[in-house]
Amino acid sequence: MICYRITLVSIVLLVMAFLPVTPFAQLQAGNLYGTVLFEEDPLPLPGVMITLQGQGAPQVQITNDQGHFRFLDLPAGVYSLVARLEGFSTIQYANIVINIGRNTQIEILMGQSR
Repeated sequence: MICYRITLVSIVLLVMAFLPVTPFAQLQAGNLYGTVLFEEDPLPLPGVMITLQGQGAPQVQITNDQGHFRFLDLPAGVYSLVARLEGFSTIQYANIVINIGRNTQIEILMGQSR
């Protein structure tokens, strides 16, 4: 009986020790969500290569059928982004600020290259 109580108390204390860490760890990053649209008639552009540079190695995403992309769990900081698609002008964004626990959203309008 005493051994059972000690084991139960140990398990409860162990679980409680990790509870505060999980929510805190989740709030150490932010997210970037975006949409790429055709400049002339705002239709989504699928297949656009989005390169995000900032903290750590560059990250690359490709827009989906709705022109959406996302970068999740980014460390807080300032980032730059480049959007490329064959037949369209390359778009560059600088100074994208990612804050802890926040979602940042951007919309990119791409025109055909001339």
